[in-house]
Amino acid sequence: MKWVEKACQAARELTHHEADKRFGLLVISLHDAEQIEAAFIKNLESIVSKVDYAWQIASGSDFTGDTFLLFKEVHKKRVAART
Repeated sequence: MKWVEKACQAARELTHHEADKRFGLLVISLHDAEQIEAAFIKNLESIVSKVDYAWQIASGSDFTGDTFLLFKEVHKKRVAART
């Protein structure tokens, strides 16, 4: 989850006029589908439950694993009204 939070922090650094919606994005691309440990899958499932959008893209190859895209919306800080 710390990687997701780092991605969200990067999205927060945009200035107020650079985006209407902001998302932290974590891309996890597995290299070898056969060497996925059960602990990794359990951790990934936990992270997926805490983000707003998640996709799993099948590799279509015997040589690489799947890719996961995890998006968490980052809300802009409100700009104080000028008086």
